[in-house]
Amino acid sequence: MPTHAQAQRFAKTVERLAAAEAGAARLDLDAWYELPAYDEALEAAYRQEMVHGDLTADGSAFDLDAINARPEEQVGAMSAAQTRHLVHWLYRNERVSHGYGSPVREAIRSGALQLAARKIAACCKLAAI
Repeated sequence: MPTHAQAQRFAKTVERLAAAEAGAARLDLDAWYELPAYDEALEAAYRQEMVHGDLTADGSAFDLDAINARPEEQVGAMSAAQTRHLVHWLYRNERVSHGYGSPVREAIRSGALQLAARKIAACCKLAAI
């Protein structure tokens, strides 16, 4: 798991990305990828160890439609490790989906990524105590 400081930094970038998305909801996919907040959150996902080589990109355990339809219930039921794996999976699959869709944008729009980032930050804070 990332440190508490890493998780907090990532959560802040996700919140900035959510604010940018709210202000640019009518943007097409190409313009979404050009948002400075998008680049910041993408870089933070890797730099703050949300995306890490110790995790697989296999997301077969995740039903993104269900997660985005009921983010509080779905993310709330995940362990901290599962939540981090969800974030890892979203960002790893963002690269594969580039140009065809954005799992990160879908998760931002539903609030699932914000919930996941806050949950990871809270769990890392408890682990640091």
